[in-house]
Amino acid sequence: GNAPGAVEVVAALIEGFDVVIVPGHAPLAPTAVRRLRARLRIRGGVVVVVGGHGGWQPDLVLRSTAGGPCGGWEPLEENGRLRRRRVIIEVDARRQGAPARHVFWLPTPDGSIAAVPSDTDRSVVSDGGSIAHVG
Repeated sequence: GNAPGAVEVVAALIEGFDVVIVPGHAPLAPTAVRRLRARLRIRGGVVVVVGGHGGWQPDLVLRSTAGGPCGGWEPLEENGRLRRRRVIIEVDARRQGAPARHVFWLPTPDGSIAAVPSDTDRSVVSDGGSIAHVG
């Protein structure tokens, strides 16, 4: 079943915005999802479902997890600050084969994002959040 009023709210948002973010915990009936997806195609919009799928059957799923012990954080610097965190991003596209996996340092010393060289990727994956992008 549909969450009360959810279909009407999402439909109105699709009419007004190119990108709509919805919670995955508000399930929608398959018929409602099909109607909303048809409206998205006509409008050229995108729905980003956060925290589950809510019946959307996404075209693309992004998962972010901490890589390694202590949530992926590297040891403290002398001043007591955490230096950087290893984060694993998995991209799973419905029309693509196996999920692509990328490992990054967040942040680097200059505040940017950098890929972890593959020879140093010995990470242990812990539970994290997920974002599903449907469009």
